[in-house]
Amino acid sequence: MKLLIKINAIEALLLSTCLITACTASSSPPPPPSTGGAKSWFGKIKGDKEENAILPPPPPPPPSMEEKEEKEEKEEVQEEMEGPPPPPDMMWGPPPPHLQQQQQHYQQQQPPQQAQYEDWNQQDYPHPHHLEQELQHALSVQDILQYQLHNLSSTLSSLQTMQDVSNYEIDDLTNKLTTTSNKLASTQNALLEQIANATSLSHSLQDISSEKQDLQTTCAHYQSQLQSQKEEITLLEQDVQRYQMELEELATTIETTKLEEERKKYLEKRFHAKRLAKKKKQQQKKKHSILSWIFKTYQEEEESDGEGGEDSDEEDEDVQRKLHELARSTLLTALQNERENVYELEAALQTVQQNNSAIQDMVSSRDSLIDELNNRITVFEEDKVVLKAALRQLQKEMKEEGPKMKKVVGELKDAKDEITNLQKKITNLKQTLSNQTSTYTKQLTQKTKQMNETNTKMSLISSYVDQLEERLASFAMARKHIEEREGECHSREEEWVAKTIEMKKMKQNITDLMEEQVELKSVMELLVQQRSTLQSELQTLKEQRKVFLSNEQILRNQLESFHEEMKELQDELDTAQSLYDELKGVNEDLSTSFQSMNETNMELVERYKSSVNETETLKQALQQRLEEQEQLLSTVQTQHEDSLHSFKLKTKEELSELEQQRLQEMEGVKMEFNLELKKSLLERDELKREMESYKNQMEQLEKEKVEMSEQLVMMEQTMKELHVAREQEEISRVQEEEMRIRREEEMRLAREEEMKIAMEEEMRMVKEQEEMRLASEQQMRLAMEEEMR
Repeated sequence: MKLLIKINAIEALLLSTCLITACTASSSPPPPPSTGGAKSWFGKIKGDKEENAILPPPPPPPPSMEEKEEKEEKEEVQEEMEGPPPPPDMMWGPPPPHLQQQQQHYQQQQPPQQAQYEDWNQQDYPHPHHLEQELQHALSVQDILQYQLHNLSSTLSSLQTMQDVSNYEIDDLTNKLTTTSNKLASTQNALLEQIANATSLSHSLQDISSEKQDLQTTCAHYQSQLQSQKEEITLLEQDVQRYQMELEELATTIETTKLEEERKKYLEKRFHAKRLAKKKKQQQKKKHSILSWIFKTYQEEEESDGEGGEDSDEEDEDVQRKLHELARSTLLTALQNERENVYELEAALQTVQQNNSAIQDMVSSRDSLIDELNNRITVFEEDKVVLKAALRQLQKEMKEEGPKMKKVVGELKDAKDEITNLQKKITNLKQTLSNQTSTYTKQLTQKTKQMNETNTKMSLISSYVDQLEERLASFAMARKHIEEREGECHSREEEWVAKTIEMKKMKQNITDLMEEQVELKSVMELLVQQRSTLQSELQTLKEQRKVFLSNEQILRNQLESFHEEMKELQDELDTAQSLYDELKGVNEDLSTSFQSMNETNMELVERYKSSVNETETLKQALQQRLEEQEQLLSTVQTQHEDSLHSFKLKTKEELSELEQQRLQEMEGVKMEFNLELKKSLLERDELKREMESYKNQMEQLEKEKVEMSEQLVMMEQTMKELHVAREQEEISRVQEEEMRIRREEEMRLAREEEMKIAMEEEMRMVKEQEEMRLASEQQMRLAMEEEMR
């Protein structure tokens, strides 16, 4: 940057010197050029070049179009001045030798400076030869300066390339430094973790060795207990056998005693029964005679011998059976008790055997664990030696890379400052982006609101258009009816021309109609005023569009019902037209049978009354339905209520006049119909104008809608692009951070999991051994308690 500033300053000085020389050449004679010594500025430049000769930089790029044009202009100027041609633009170093010779020759021919000034002061006009020489000298100086500028620009470009290369090298070194620092940090962390693991493992080995000693002592204690318990078991088995023998003997003695006691009881009972029988016999002997006594004794002995023998045999068998059952039951209970005791002793033996096998497995597993731990200790010691050697190498490398690290740290500080500045710029850009996005979102919301409003307007206008089309259809139907009535009126006029009396009445009616016309003009003025009010109401209606949209569905349902009623009305109108055709035929019959009018007048009057009654009924029905239609359409057709009301009143008046004065005032009816036609045409024209205005508004709204849609599309595209770019940047940044964090966490978690798994396995083995030991102790205790019981 400093070189560029210097070059710009040199260019400015050169331009100023050229301008000054040109001005002096045109106004006054210039001072003589110097003799080329070291004191002159040309000599200084030349001397500096000769003294401070710099190696030429690499060749510059090819000249551009602007440089070519400048070269051509210089050649044209040189041809005009008829001087020596300037050196080429791509020349390097000092000027060529022929230019140097010309300059030296010119400097030798020059007189001293003070004498030249005196001569030129004495002269009145400058000499042209001196001017040409000065111009040539200035051009040569300009060429020399251009060479210098060209050399400086080439050196600047080479320096910029060198700077770029150095920047790339600095970036590469910073990347390498970061990678090496990361590797060093990771290796240091790994070494620290391994050292910590080694220390923890050494502590755990010490704990395990102490536990091993404790377990060995406990194993010896358990083995001694096993031997003592085995001896106790043998003694207990002997005691059990002895107790079984004693119990068997006791059971046999108890059974024998029971049998003896039952026999004694049985004998006592029999002896007692015999004594009672003897007593009874003795008493009987005392009461009877000798013969009876002899006969009875003989019979009783026989009976007693027979009964006693039978009874004694049965009783003996019963007693024997009972005794056998008792003996059998007692022996079974004794055997069951003995079997239960044997089963209990066998279960105790099995538990003791299981405990012994578990203790042996515990001892063997502890021995295997101790062997594995010893192997691990040897492996960790080897790893420790390797890690110490790696640490020494790393420390040497760190000492060698110390000065490089200092340089890189300085460069890193500069880079960090640049990063902070860039981060500030990024924050500012983010703020501007957020502000822009907020403004864009607000604009989008406004545009969407406007679109919704335009859609509501379009729907409302379409409903108005449909209503206007329906009204035009109704006007066309009314026009058809009016034309038919006009035909009837023409036919009636031909019949009633001769009646002058009725003409007077018609004139009176005409005067009334003229008055009505005047009134109608006032009504038209009122209508114009109402139109202005209606236009003001239109603006209020635009505000009420939202309310109409909510009521749109209700109105559509009502319109459907209204269409159905219109169909019914059309059917009724068809019936009325048929009746009207019948009346027309009757009128034709009247025209043909005019002579017999007096006779058939009553019949016609009756028919007319009947038709009038029918028309009155139709009129009432129409009035009711028109009132209903007015109530339904009052919410939608607020703009044209007055015109419709006046039209309905006029139609009602026309119907009443036709009913009352159908035969007398046909001309007045015709005039009224003509006026109504004119009014209807005027209203139709007004409606057409309103339709055109609505169409123009619709076109404008559509154009605005298209423009808004285009703007919305552009805004959405820009927003999407900005959003996508921002999301991509954030996603890439977040992904990089997440990947880095995940890698670090995965490494850390893997190491922690390995350590946890190893520790958990060791703790699980220890816990299982302790649980087995506790279970065996509990089983031994239970067995001992059962044996003691």
